[in-house]
Amino acid sequence: MDRRAFSSGFDYSAPSSRHHNAVQVFLKRHDRPTPEKMARIAKSAAPEAPLTRLPAKDRAVPFNTRMRLTSIAEIEARARRDGISLKLVLCRALEAYGVKMAPADLEDGTPRRRAAA
Repeated sequence: MDRRAFSSGFDYSAPSSRHHNAVQVFLKRHDRPTPEKMARIAKSAAPEAPLTRLPAKDRAVPFNTRMRLTSIAEIEARARRDGISLKLVLCRALEAYGVKMAPADLEDGTPRRRAAA
């Protein structure tokens, strides 16, 4: 190790942040091919193979929003009264408002407790 590292506290052997930024800029300049260009490359590599596009999965993702405590309390009360989940109360309200909801979102997936035997 260089003696200067001990006197100043700076490690001269480590790459500087300026060097790191230059590498990032260099890498950003080499753009990835567009999907259209990739399709042309695939078609020329294997012309007999059909081009395919995988369908996007309609999967559940988190949704978070802020509401007043009084609104949340009303939603909770309705869910308890109907014996359904908060999500189902909201999804049914959106469906009634005219928003097309996925069928899976209109099912109550709340696990039920087993009745005491």
